[in-house]
Amino acid sequence: MEGGAYWQTGNNATVSGYGVAMVYLAEILGQPWLRQLAQRQLDWVLGVNPFDASMMLGVGRNQPPTYTSKEIVPPIPDIVGAVLQGPIGDDHDRPIVIPGYYPSCEYWQPHHSWTAWLMAELSADSPVGP
Repeated sequence: MEGGAYWQTGNNATVSGYGVAMVYLAEILGQPWLRQLAQRQLDWVLGVNPFDASMMLGVGRNQPPTYTSKEIVPPIPDIVGAVLQGPIGDDHDRPIVIPGYYPSCEYWQPHHSWTAWLMAELSADSPVGP
C-alpha cells in the first residue's frame, strides 16, 4: 500500500461515536429519525457494510482475520465481543478491509468503547421511540 494507509486506523470508533451523538440529538431535538440513523451506524459495525463482515468478534459473520503482533508472546487471543478498528481508505479513499492488517483488523479500546456505548444507548428506552 502506498500513501498514508500505513498510519490509518479504521472508522468504527467514528461511526459508533456519531451514532451516540445521533441518539442524544434525537432526544434533544425530538427527531426519531436520528435514532434510526444511529441504529444504521451500529448496523455498519455489525456487518451491514460493503464487506458483509461484522467487525465485532464472535457476533455476526465474515469477520476478517485479526492482526497478530509478533512482539507479544504468547499472542493475544481473539476476544468475543472485541471490536476491530474497521475499514480504512485506500489511495483513492475507497473503504477497504485488509485481513490481518493492524489498521483495520486489530482491536483497540476506542472502537470497542464507542460501539458498546452506542449499543447501550440504543437499548435504553427513549421518549422519541425506536
